[in-house]
Amino acid sequence: MIKVALWNHSQPNIKTCKVCKEGLVEDEYHLLFTCSAYSAIRESYDDILRGGDDLSIILKRTPRRLSSYVYALF
Repeated sequence: MIKVALWNHSQPNIKTCKVCKEGLVEDEYHLLFTCSAYSAIRESYDDILRGGDDLSIILKRTPRRLSSYVYALF
């Protein structure tokens, strides 16, 4: 959504996270790595997330564990 708006030189319809209510932009990065509402789930998947927040690296190492993590978030 944001990339399309930037391509068209228009303002993106940026939404803030309604789950954590911290006023942060709700995007994939926020959901997977920073949203405080999901910190307990994130802690139980620390084995795949401790390498940082580079999704391409995490996906190459543990694709099944990553898919389990994403499923737990929803």
